[in-house]
Amino acid sequence: MRFRCLSIVLALLSSGCETTRESVPIRHAGFLTHPERIGREGSIDHRSWNDPDFDLTEFDAVWIPAVSLVLDEGTETDLGQQDINRLAALFRASVRAKMEVEGWRIVEEPGERVLAIHLALSELEPADPVANVVTATAPYLAEAVQVLAVAADVHVFVGKVSTEVRVEDSASGQVLAEGIDRRVGAQSVANMGTTWGDVKDAMDVWSDRIAIGLTKVGNPGG
Repeated sequence: MRFRCLSIVLALLSSGCETTRESVPIRHAGFLTHPERIGREGSIDHRSWNDPDFDLTEFDAVWIPAVSLVLDEGTETDLGQQDINRLAALFRASVRAKMEVEGWRIVEEPGERVLAIHLALSELEPADPVANVVTATAPYLAEAVQVLAVAADVHVFVGKVSTEVRVEDSASGQVLAEGIDRRVGAQSVANMGTTWGDVKDAMDVWSDRIAIGLTKVGNPGG
């Protein structure tokens, strides 16, 4: 049983969450080892890469270290370190929970037959909860905002977040897969009036993608 190609999973799930959507431009923040393998920067396609010899049956457990922050200078001042740390912890916890659902044993350190999932946040921007309520509840405004957003990839009053993911053999450090993505709010009523609802939903999308992409086909976790 072989690795289920992460790029295929990303494509299949690209529209799987109605509250957020994929977006450009994507900015490589230096976390990936070989960003040129992902595809042309700014492209909305080809957001992941995996080693064709990556075999999940060689691993018995998963280690997920703390999320790295590769944010632009000044982000911590603008948002507050407490909010940033809380969101990073939520992202890690979400991935851990989804990997456990897929049957993986979670460990707290690297080792033999342990898969490492390194996560990074490279962009964090909260929604404007007041303006978001106005656009979500006024039909003529909501429709205009949606048309503008889809046509020109312009995002008004919504949350934005970018991530980079690196999957390694934790014992050898060999890079087995890498991915990058950016998601923005879709002006959903579900996140109306929230500051971080769009960001949290985006993290849940990525957690699902990672967990499904790292499923041992036909025999989860075993």
